[in-house]
Amino acid sequence: MKCIHLYLLMLLALLPIVLPAQEAKKPSAPAIPTEMNEQERALLSRVESLLAGEEFDRAEAILKGLTPPASVKVLANRLSVPKDSRAAVAKAVRDAMQAWNQAGDVRFQQTEREEEADLILLLEWDVARIASGQARLVCADVSFNFPPEGQAAFPERRIAWARIAVNQPYLGSVHAAPSLAHLAGQSLGSYLGLAETLEASDLMGPDTHTASVAVRPSESDLKRVRELQAIREKLMDFARKRAAVSVPRPVMEMAKSEIDVGDVWVGDNAPFSFPVKNAGDAPLEIDARSTCGCIVARSGRAIAPGAEDAITGEIRTAGYRGKLEKTIEVRANDPTRPRASLSLSVNILSVVHIEPSENLSFSLKDTEPTSKELTLTVRGTEPVEINRVSCSVPYATAELQSLPSDSGKAYRVVVTVRSEAPVGRIPFMVTAFTTSRREPQIPIYALCEKGIMAVPVSVYMGNITSATRLPVTQILTLIKKEGAFHIRQVTSSDANLQTEMETLRDGSQYRISVTYNGGWQADASIRSMVIVETDDPRQPRIEIPVIASVASGK
Repeated sequence: MKCIHLYLLMLLALLPIVLPAQEAKKPSAPAIPTEMNEQERALLSRVESLLAGEEFDRAEAILKGLTPPASVKVLANRLSVPKDSRAAVAKAVRDAMQAWNQAGDVRFQQTEREEEADLILLLEWDVARIASGQARLVCADVSFNFPPEGQAAFPERRIAWARIAVNQPYLGSVHAAPSLAHLAGQSLGSYLGLAETLEASDLMGPDTHTASVAVRPSESDLKRVRELQAIREKLMDFARKRAAVSVPRPVMEMAKSEIDVGDVWVGDNAPFSFPVKNAGDAPLEIDARSTCGCIVARSGRAIAPGAEDAITGEIRTAGYRGKLEKTIEVRANDPTRPRASLSLSVNILSVVHIEPSENLSFSLKDTEPTSKELTLTVRGTEPVEINRVSCSVPYATAELQSLPSDSGKAYRVVVTVRSEAPVGRIPFMVTAFTTSRREPQIPIYALCEKGIMAVPVSVYMGNITSATRLPVTQILTLIKKEGAFHIRQVTSSDANLQTEMETLRDGSQYRISVTYNGGWQADASIRSMVIVETDDPRQPRIEIPVIASVASGK
């Protein structure tokens, strides 16, 4: 009996050694790259967690819905494109598919049947992307049928919708043929799981709107497609073989996420450094990208477990004045923290201080000139003089006068805008020329407002789907700060839009409600006008654009 007890005690003592050894025998899950579709990246990380927890059926179901077919069927919907542009759009799609097919790894083929399409290309005049309640026009946007996190069921096959803008955002001019081929090819790459890059040579790189824009997948694009497919296949193999995996995880730790550089003279570069530590057990890959060209950010490609590195760089201050706040976006292969935002701030000192502000605003009268005064004071140890000032528009003048000052050499600048200035909201520049080597020219930004102003300048009705609750109403305001006007009539160029006018302040301020209550064709890009007729002889007719995007799905 004592021998049995002794054997059990020895067995219990060996368990802490045996169990880690068994754990070490588990195959390691593949590292998931950072440069891929973020939604799919999160799903692949979820699959790895399911495999680690031996939930093989759920992991296999997700992988089936994530894996692209060997032959991807593409439906190109061009109904919202005018007939005279459809041939060019169709050729761009064909060229994009041929470019990918010649690479040899995945085959794309066109279909006219929506029910069998894996990728639906929606060609529209304009494409708006909505984030945090704000809409902005983009060249293209892609969405997938991946369900929200936590939903039990997963689609049996991968389906995506890509919206491609025929027009260049905010310019109104049509995309040239190379750009259309680039955007169509980029949508095909997005279907395969690729994310956009910053390399102009990549098909997944930016649309440069030039003839030299990439229209074929680069070696980098193809390498990433193969890498993603290999990861999907390896994870599927684990799921079907019921092989539990170990999942080494990098962990990104940052001691600080904000840096205030302090005061820096214009023209000097301000260095910065954000320490980064990998507290996990797998290599940490980070990619730091600035949201502004004035920030140069550098980061190492991989940080070993337990090691430290830093995201370093400098703020380029040339051309800026005053408080500057910028953001660095960090992407990492840390599954629990794939993104981080770093904040930088600096106070850029100019050799010339401008009071009351370097931004001028003019509410112009109809028949009289309007003037504003500025005081420019030289500061710092460098001997600087202002030689002259000029305006960028012919109907404005700037006069320079020297002033006595105890704090440094000072000048008065009087900017006058004459009555022949055009109606509307017109920006222009006042430039002060100095003897400073740091700042030979000091820009002063001016904005003229004359006549009747529409706020906002265009009306965005939103992305209308079958799930949108109708009616949809947007508000615009017409204001005139100098002089009086009255609205005679408000109409719309679109029969599906109703307008209603309300007087806020008689003679100077009116509100117009623009309402949509149904009737637009699905899968269309809407461009209409609200037409306002007034008693103002200079602005008898004002046209405000109305934009909307109509989709058939939810």
